[in-house]
Amino acid sequence: MTILERITKLYRDNFNSTTHGTHRDVLNELAGIPVKTIEADYNLSDDDRGYCIQSLSDDPVIVRIPSDISEGFFCTLERLGSGSFEFRGNGFTINGVEDLSISIENQWNSVYVRVYGPTRAKVEGSFLQN
Repeated sequence: MTILERITKLYRDNFNSTTHGTHRDVLNELAGIPVKTIEADYNLSDDDRGYCIQSLSDDPVIVRIPSDISEGFFCTLERLGSGSFEFRGNGFTINGVEDLSISIENQWNSVYVRVYGPTRAKVEGSFLQN
């Protein structure tokens, strides 16, 4: 299958369905970025390393990072639904603040999370500190 045929198929599969397909879904698939969709509270695990975690929920969603997640873990969190999207690290220092809770600021925004040490993470993107 040529790259043009692949792109055409991805667009057709994503935009002619009843799912929440977006241009970003197509770009993620083309780039080989695995995507996981959530619609309820979620606990990250080492299995989520490198994933784009998308919330399609119109209700509030909380994503938690456990204190035993491996150093070097990284992922992207996206708020695609209209419900609030909060990220918490209990026992974690996020951006230099212990037990920080952040919210992805607006629908269609995202943040990048990287664990750089035991119970220490850096978050970048469009967020509000709670």
